[in-house]
Amino acid sequence: MTIPPPSKVFKLPRPPSGWFDLHFSVLLDGSLAILRSRVDYHALHAIWLARVRSGDTAAPRPGLGAAPIMISHFDGAAEGAAIVVSGCIWPRVSRFADERWLVVAPRAAPGEPNARVFTSDGLQIGAFHLGDGIGQVSCAADGSIWVGYFDEGVFSFADGDGVYPVSSGGIVQFGSEGLPRFSFNDHTHKALTISDYYAMTVSGDAVWSCSYAEFDIAEVRLGTLRFWKNDVVGAKAVAVNDDYVLLGGGYGDDTARLALLRLEDNHAGLVGAERVLPVPSHRPYMLQGNGATIHCVAEGRWVQWSVNDVKHHFGL
Repeated sequence: MTIPPPSKVFKLPRPPSGWFDLHFSVLLDGSLAILRSRVDYHALHAIWLARVRSGDTAAPRPGLGAAPIMISHFDGAAEGAAIVVSGCIWPRVSRFADERWLVVAPRAAPGEPNARVFTSDGLQIGAFHLGDGIGQVSCAADGSIWVGYFDEGVFSFADGDGVYPVSSGGIVQFGSEGLPRFSFNDHTHKALTISDYYAMTVSGDAVWSCSYAEFDIAEVRLGTLRFWKNDVVGAKAVAVNDDYVLLGGGYGDDTARLALLRLEDNHAGLVGAERVLPVPSHRPYMLQGNGATIHCVAEGRWVQWSVNDVKHHFGL
């Protein structure tokens, strides 16, 4: 069975003069957060990578440091008002339901306040620690914050008192003020643990994931965990609607894979899969699930596949 064309396709707005697209993330309302910098980081990174691959292993890797970043949101028709704030190395961004912005530095020393909260007009009103090794941050409708950690955060060392950092939880829910509420690896009783979050989506009052190393489909709802065995490995995005799951991405040639699965008793059965996603290039790229939709940004376009549209394509 083949996957249908995208449900929606939008052309991205052009950056203002002197700014360059840096990163994207999907927000709670389904709009797209756009991060821009004063430096064309992706072009510089492509040049650096070419030098390294040609043997110049001492070539300095480009970085952004605390250079200003511009943050706005795009709904497919118009781009909203932007704010400019001090940046960090490879920032992650989300937005609360009341339109406050959350800007997070992925790397942080113990206790360092690497999450900053800004009003919709750019005034900083808070800061707190969300841990080290952050891959994705997503604000939920209830005001909480879900954070997915990559392996360097999950396997951080304990402190002198034998206490492991918050990132060891793999996927952690925080309150709006940065206090932990739920830690995935603390609640699984060894049945399922996360070594690297890989794919995560917030859907209503639940968070869903497909994480390394087992790649089971997992749901956390009000502190209760359910999971289904899954044979589709390496996905970088997950979307869910009722008993159906879309997975986007994978290893090697499966980077472009989109797969539809049906949740059965204890197993996620494959309905169909095809390599239809845009593949990463040196230009900004994003692959993320948000609720019931897989979103991909590549080559100046924002494309979406909804679970329902793919189901209907299969007559389900």
